[in-house]
Amino acid sequence: MAEKKTASKSSKAAYKVVMSIKSPSLNYTAKRLGDLVSEEMQSGWIPHGTAIVAIDEDKYMMCQAMTKGS
Repeated sequence: MAEKKTASKSSKAAYKVVMSIKSPSLNYTAKRLGDLVSEEMQSGWIPHGTAIVAIDEDKYMMCQAMTKGS
């Protein structure tokens, strides 16, 4: 299942990293990350930077940094 890690930067600004599950299919991993990021955007989170792809034991994993507040 996907993981979400959250940390507060200041009283109003926050950031989190949204991570996809590991999968041997890059297409599935990218679609799942896109779905998770879209869900977070509906809650007011904004993508920060470019999504990162990691390969571990022939499986792909993607993550996207997100910010909220100012």
